[in-house]
Amino acid sequence: MKKIVLIFTLLTLTFGFQTFASTVKVSPLSSLLNTYFDIKNALVNSDGVTASAKAKELVIALDAVDVKALTPADIQVFTSLKAKLTEEAKAIAGAKDITAQRTSFAKLSTDFYGLSKNVKISDQPIYYTYCPMTKNYWLSNDEAIKNPYFGKQMLTCGSVKETLI
Repeated sequence: MKKIVLIFTLLTLTFGFQTFASTVKVSPLSSLLNTYFDIKNALVNSDGVTASAKAKELVIALDAVDVKALTPADIQVFTSLKAKLTEEAKAIAGAKDITAQRTSFAKLSTDFYGLSKNVKISDQPIYYTYCPMTKNYWLSNDEAIKNPYFGKQMLTCGSVKETLI
């Protein structure tokens, strides 16, 4: 009898956890953050072609956000930043050189910080990082410094100023 109760309890817990896991929602804005990180990583690698391609993806992703899936507070924050984010992503996509891409990326980072600070777009820590040489910030999904403003020239220049959770 004890074995039957134990098996029943284990089955109940197993199916209960599976049901719980399937009901956890990922923010519709999480994909935006992932694409932002792709742009940042391309700039870290001084790869303007990939940065441009990822910026084009970001423009498409921004237009595809289903605002109906957001909370009213998140809708307000997102819609207040969407035009700027789109403009900055288009500037990165259309820039002919990496210096111009990095300048637009600084503006994109400022607005992504505003979005990330006010909307829960990740279950993982987001590191708000500062480059003292350019006096610009960026977001990272890794605490280790990989500077998108200088790439290999000054890869580890910078420091984490804030951790968003």
